[in-house]
Amino acid sequence: MVGTPIDIDGPTRNRTFGHYARILVDIDLSKRACDEILVERDGFAFKVEVQYERKPLFCHHCYAIGHNVSTCRWLHPQPPKDKNGRGKQIIIAEATPPKPSRQNNDVGASTSANESTWT
Repeated sequence: MVGTPIDIDGPTRNRTFGHYARILVDIDLSKRACDEILVERDGFAFKVEVQYERKPLFCHHCYAIGHNVSTCRWLHPQPPKDKNGRGKQIIIAEATPPKPSRQNNDVGASTSANESTWT
């Protein structure tokens, strides 16, 4: 009911377990996991609670392991963040005009307040 059993831990295998059994099970994460199973014995039946150890997160939207629906990037896209954790601001830069050609090749040439030189 839970999945395909793969292995049983030593105490369960040797029947020295106390109140629970640990079984490694291959489960289909895309299906709903059961919380309890019905154990049938000669003349009676009882329910046993199922607890999962190290069950990975699974997203039922994109069918990926590692996150769930509440944190799915396809359903909840977030803007990229910079190294300080703030959202990055997208700036569209216009093309810069080409540099003016250098008229004077002298490095130490003086310029007036209205002139500029490129070095």
